[in-house]
Amino acid sequence: MFFEITAGTNPDNAYSHQLPSQMQQGDLILFDLGYFCMKTLNNINRIGAYFLCRYLVGTALLDPVTSMSVDLLQNIEDNTGQFSSDEGSYGQKKRGNPVICRLVCLRVPQDIANERRRKLRKSAQRKNRRSPSDYHLQMAD
Repeated sequence: MFFEITAGTNPDNAYSHQLPSQMQQGDLILFDLGYFCMKTLNNINRIGAYFLCRYLVGTALLDPVTSMSVDLLQNIEDNTGQFSSDEGSYGQKKRGNPVICRLVCLRVPQDIANERRRKLRKSAQRKNRRSPSDYHLQMAD
């Protein structure tokens, strides 16, 4: 186990590249989206360790066999249950080395989804954007 105290002004993502060097085969790391970095996830996989983090909406998903793009929203809508789990790969074909992993999807209660959509709209307004994309609003579920 390790921990390090850094300045609060340092962005989490700037530190994420150091995480794999602190890990050993079989380790599990949990982190939030602030640390989401494809290179870091790839390095964690490479050493035989594991990670658990939220999906960054908009990250490309590829079929691990065909390397074709996967429409996550369509797959979720096709699954009528509250839970879905599929092996796939994160990343973009153009950048190489996608991360093979398991993606687990859980539906949240409607009030939580509505609160997420409210926050997305507020954030878009604060950034002088029209509104969040339909895709982002639907992924709030």
